[in-house]
Amino acid sequence: MSETGPENTDGGISENPDSEIEQAVIKKKPLRCLIITLPSLVVLFIAAFLGYCSLSGVDFAWALGTSGWAAPPGSKLAGTDIGGKSLDQISEVVETLQDGFNSLSVWLVEDPAVLQIQNGDYFVSTSQDEFALSVAPPEFGFNVDITAMRREIALLDEKTKDPWKIGSRLKLWDEPPSIPVKLKTDPDKSRAFITAIKKEYDRAPVDARLDFSNRTIAPALDGLNIDVESTLENIPEDIEKIRDFPVKIEIVRTLPPVTDKDFSDIDVEKPLSEYTTKFSIWKRNRSTNIELVAARFEGSVIHPGEIFSFNQTTGPRTQSEGYLLAPMYRNHRPELSPAGGACQVSTTLYNTVLLSGMEIVERHPHSRPCGYVPYGRDAAVAYDSHVDLKFKNTLNHPVIIHQSVDRHKAGTITFEFYGHPSDRVNVKIGNAYSWIPRTDSMTTYIDDLSLDPGKEVVEDEGVNGIVQRAWRIWLDENGVEIKRENLSSDRIRPVGALIRRNPNTPDGFSENSTTVPGDSNEPSPESPPGAF
Repeated sequence: MSETGPENTDGGISENPDSEIEQAVIKKKPLRCLIITLPSLVVLFIAAFLGYCSLSGVDFAWALGTSGWAAPPGSKLAGTDIGGKSLDQISEVVETLQDGFNSLSVWLVEDPAVLQIQNGDYFVSTSQDEFALSVAPPEFGFNVDITAMRREIALLDEKTKDPWKIGSRLKLWDEPPSIPVKLKTDPDKSRAFITAIKKEYDRAPVDARLDFSNRTIAPALDGLNIDVESTLENIPEDIEKIRDFPVKIEIVRTLPPVTDKDFSDIDVEKPLSEYTTKFSIWKRNRSTNIELVAARFEGSVIHPGEIFSFNQTTGPRTQSEGYLLAPMYRNHRPELSPAGGACQVSTTLYNTVLLSGMEIVERHPHSRPCGYVPYGRDAAVAYDSHVDLKFKNTLNHPVIIHQSVDRHKAGTITFEFYGHPSDRVNVKIGNAYSWIPRTDSMTTYIDDLSLDPGKEVVEDEGVNGIVQRAWRIWLDENGVEIKRENLSSDRIRPVGALIRRNPNTPDGFSENSTTVPGDSNEPSPESPPGAF
């Protein structure tokens, strides 16, 4: 036998039995390590989990799901703390939401930023003319969607009832759920409500104006046009908690032509110019017309460069507009016409324009001399004949018109122009005239057999013609003439008498009667109406 041990043959005994034993031990070692490691890992995991729960304040039994599901601390439902409540208890909270919701206010606001929170409630803090309207939720078509909220709660339960979903439960603990109030809306009811307030609140823009009774500025108002469909798109699906909440109402605003800015630095105490004419208060229809026409101009604002039209401002002056029949001139003769007296308004306005220094664009004389202003300073108007008074604001700032009519005592109409003090000018108006006498040859006779034989009735005594001129002079602060402007040069032909008569004599003979025309060489245009 060899000293080195038994011979190692195939199928024989190993020549090193100790080595075989060591290999067997090595083969069994991984299994022994595995048996030792798994329990160790479990212990380590439990220890780590307990440590995490302890450090994080997580309820160990809640995290493992062994204590039944309850909302983690800090959980909210409609702004109410539901921490520690079970699913059944949370469902009971949901049932109480509708009653509290019905007592809220839904704020329809143009800008939700105007709603501010104070002591947990909303209050409205709006700028001037900011739209804000409150309504009870049921009236707007709002209710709490109980079914949707129960579904939201059930979804939480679905995510966490599996005992192996420890991670989901830990995430809920770290980030407690906050379940909003789910809303159910009746679109038809909401649309009907918004349509109703549209009819009530839509408006055209309102110009800023001067309140001359108080010498203050009445501010401008934007035009409002509520967009119903766009507003419906802003209805929320949920709200954070049971309290008043906003719905943004979509409003298209239109700026008025005259804004508050137009009145900046306006001198409301001293007018740039003013002019007054007098009329007979006993002529009731005429004085009423003067008041109605003048009122159309109250508060009108004329911007720099703008051309202002008398006819455009008044519109048609007809009986349907409230004007009364009063005498005025047409074709050189007096006749009753609606709005008789309008020319005295235009003439008073014309002289106010002259004294303000603004440019005259269009002006026409009357067909007969005018007695309530110096000759050459009248301005006739006729809406149906397109005879207008127009002037242009050549000043650097807007001009505001104020008028006043006293048709009960003084019998006066006054126009005043208000504007920036720097636009005030020093002007005076000059005029000159000469008469063109009428003659008997200009008399017109009209046969009227309803009169007694030989009787005559004078319908119109006629009037002398006139040549009249007017000019405007600019003066400096010392009264020295700066420049002179010719305003008008009018030649108004005389008008003969108009007489009705019965040409038959008392004895039965007839006189030769013809209508005697005026001078055939004298023009006889279709003249516009004038003041009477």
